[in-house]
Amino acid sequence: MVINAPILEKCLLCGCSHHAYVFSREHYSVVHCTNCGLLVDINFNPKYENNSQYSIKSISRVTEVIQQFNGDITLITTRDGKKSLQSLFEKTCDSIYLKIIDFENLNTTSIGNGTIFVDDHFLDQNDPVSILHMLRDRMIESQDIIFLIELVGGNHKWLRESLISRKFSARYWPDWNIFHKLLIATNYEKVWLNNPECDKNGSQLAVISARIGIKHDRPLVSVIMPVFNEYSTFEQSINRVLSKEISGVDIEIIVVESNSTDGTRNLLIKYWGNKKVNIILQDIPRGKGHAVREGLAIAKGDIILIQDADLEYDVNDYDALVDELTSWRSSFVLGSRHTGNLKMRKFTDMPIIANLYNLGHIIFVSLINYLIKTNLKDPFTMYKVFYKDCIYGLNFRYKRFDFDHELVIKLCRKGFCPTEIPVNYIARSFSEGKKVSFLKDGISWIQKDIQLAYEPIDNPKLGTLS
Repeated sequence: MVINAPILEKCLLCGCSHHAYVFSREHYSVVHCTNCGLLVDINFNPKYENNSQYSIKSISRVTEVIQQFNGDITLITTRDGKKSLQSLFEKTCDSIYLKIIDFENLNTTSIGNGTIFVDDHFLDQNDPVSILHMLRDRMIESQDIIFLIELVGGNHKWLRESLISRKFSARYWPDWNIFHKLLIATNYEKVWLNNPECDKNGSQLAVISARIGIKHDRPLVSVIMPVFNEYSTFEQSINRVLSKEISGVDIEIIVVESNSTDGTRNLLIKYWGNKKVNIILQDIPRGKGHAVREGLAIAKGDIILIQDADLEYDVNDYDALVDELTSWRSSFVLGSRHTGNLKMRKFTDMPIIANLYNLGHIIFVSLINYLIKTNLKDPFTMYKVFYKDCIYGLNFRYKRFDFDHELVIKLCRKGFCPTEIPVNYIARSFSEGKKVSFLKDGISWIQKDIQLAYEPIDNPKLGTLS
């Protein structure tokens, strides 16, 4: 059932006016935005006196976090939140200077230069987005902000159980993906969920850290193009990207050239000085993954898009891929080559090799889906589009085509399961320059996929929550 309720004239995050009924119990009815998925209690009536106590498990988690700080702390809460947290902060870390600000007085009170804590009553306010903007504009560049937020389970299996088991209501009920997008939309960066398991077990307190980010007047997309021995296709490829325009979006192109032996570098030099093109010249070829990682290191965009220098893909698909992010429907998008036909690769000169690679695709997709509990169809597509902040804290180490596996597995494990959108694809054969090797690459992927699925997820090791 889709409703248009007066109280929900537009979504807090994306501005959509269409909302669908999800769940109700006693005094509240929960709906979700049909575009971005934000959950809202349309009958919310704050009763802080009944919502001022954390569970024993949550208190333990908050205490663990507070113990990592010894400087000034500003706690932003409500009067009742103050009752439940002030003693906990003072008891846990008696050497700190603790300043407490009520949400009602936030716009008239200095927040100080220490670490800012924002408690769960933040989600009870009329306009949390305005509060995020206000805080961001008053913070200094290196200042940490920590949110103590109750997230609902981030997948459909847990969602209803999260809503049923949640002890108290709230005005807004985000999952990890939604809260991350709220922070990105209000110009925060280096967002890190410090206990990712909270998103897998229903509604639980989460500790989320962030810092202020760069403001762009319009979304900026960084197109990262790794190049090695692409003489016959490079100029046509880069010219297509240079001529591509996306409504309301700016584009920068980062070309990472790996010392080609066929004259490709000489073609690239012609673009030196082009304001839209940043060029990285590697001394030796170290693999596609290594080249993409170098591009990521200098990317200035809010959004990352990976583009090969061949002609297998169509830049006209950019619009649909990027729109998923700029409309706040998704944080991570894959341009899927798999549209129901298992034979994605059709090498006219090598039909047996094509079938072998198609079979390999099925095997490795099945393995990854089994290992990380997803239902992906084409995790190895070149078109991977995501908010740059999604990869914050992830330390990539693979250099060849195994980087495709590493990127997808780590993003999924961090909580960003991708949306897959069909794209145009014309496979090229090995005689036309295809470089992935079944023996050199494929055999090692099984071991690497298993390792990536079970090793500890990376940690940013920055700031006070390292």
